[in-house]
Amino acid sequence: MGAGWGELAERIGVSIGARVTATDLSLRMTQLARGRLGSVAVADAQALPFPERSFDVVVANAMLYHVPDLTAGLSDLARVLRQSGHLVATTVGRNHLAEVWELIGAPPPSPPFRRENGLEMLDQFFERVTVRTGRAVVTFPNCDETRTYVASTLTRASYDARVPAFDGPLIAHSDFAVFVAAEPSRLVKSGEL
Repeated sequence: MGAGWGELAERIGVSIGARVTATDLSLRMTQLARGRLGSVAVADAQALPFPERSFDVVVANAMLYHVPDLTAGLSDLARVLRQSGHLVATTVGRNHLAEVWELIGAPPPSPPFRRENGLEMLDQFFERVTVRTGRAVVTFPNCDETRTYVASTLTRASYDARVPAFDGPLIAHSDFAVFVAAEPSRLVKSGEL
């Protein structure tokens, strides 16, 4: 889900020999992914065009926080997974790149699906959920690169003009989580949710 131009989906297919279906909401991204992958579809996570129990694994890499109706999205992701299937979902935390937002005087984003609440949200749709959290350092070499990053964000692009001129790099900290959810719940399977 949210495959973009298909780089991660291609790597998954090549490294483990999996048959991969890449999806993205953007027609342009799916067109770019078709150059890398055979099976590509425009798909909305809230209403997937696949039959129940179609997949062994679904990867939602840094995209669930963009889904407008997260309950519908998580329910449909659980619906398309086989009973022994797994959802692998990555997301960021409340303090992700806090130094960037402090620099421009903007409140940090609070994504709807994040490190702090992902477990609780996934528990509604899966019998078992594990999480691994981490931090990393992100170096923005100069103000132009920082401005480019801010302009690329969906919800904060208008803040790009606030990035002040500065010399040298900006060191920011990434705050993230990887969730692995297994066994779609009986409620999803029976259509009771």
